[in-house]
Amino acid sequence: MIVTIGTRGDVQPYIALGQALMESGNEVTICTCAHFEPFIRENSLGYAYVNNDFIDFMHTPEGKIILGNAGTACKETAPDLILYHMKAVEHVSQHNMVQTISF
Repeated sequence: MIVTIGTRGDVQPYIALGQALMESGNEVTICTCAHFEPFIRENSLGYAYVNNDFIDFMHTPEGKIILGNAGTACKETAPDLILYHMKAVEHVSQHNMVQTISF
């Protein structure tokens, strides 16, 4: 079972991984928001239910504040390196508080 929560960008890579695992003989189920059930099933993977509360919350003003708090943590601790998912610190990268390196 693969568990992921978030938007399509959080789910889609696991669909690709799930398909590769299936090709090698594994049974794969992705557990994520109900919003993505059709997308997962269209790709011949199993689906396990999670309600849409989290994804709905992420799009509220309060959810955006919580996601923006990652920027405060980055500023306060001043780490040498930050590994992150773009959505997790979108606010930070928009204000050039984090230097990013592409590989």
